[in-house]
Amino acid sequence: MCLKNVFYVSVLLLLFSAPVTISAAEPTYQMTDQELTELSMIFEQLESRQKQQEALLTQQVEQLTTLQGQLETSKKQISSSQTEMQKLQTSLRRANQSLQESSDEAKRAHDRLERQRNMWAVVAAIVLGVAVVNN
Repeated sequence: MCLKNVFYVSVLLLLFSAPVTISAAEPTYQMTDQELTELSMIFEQLESRQKQQEALLTQQVEQLTTLQGQLETSKKQISSSQTEMQKLQTSLRRANQSLQESSDEAKRAHDRLERQRNMWAVVAAIVLGVAVVNN
């Protein structure tokens, strides 16, 4: 029994001390110098394009920020203009009402003067008729 235990311990030590040679079979690729140069050039071009796009993005973000500020300013101006327009409409309604009242009053005065003129014309005709009859 003791011999069995020693045997098991020996096998375990042997297994743990052995180098692990199990690995995934990774394919290896071989390239020529020309292919490596082409890949390097492509990488440089992509890097250059990335920098250009980052610069363009930064510029567009700045433009967007500027436009958002202008939009806010325009919204405030529109709101202010709408408020002023409402005030002007109220003022215009009051002025229109006042003009209508003045027009009505002028018409009443005109009608009154016309009645007075007609009445004086009748009185003058009567006086003239009496004067002609008496002479």
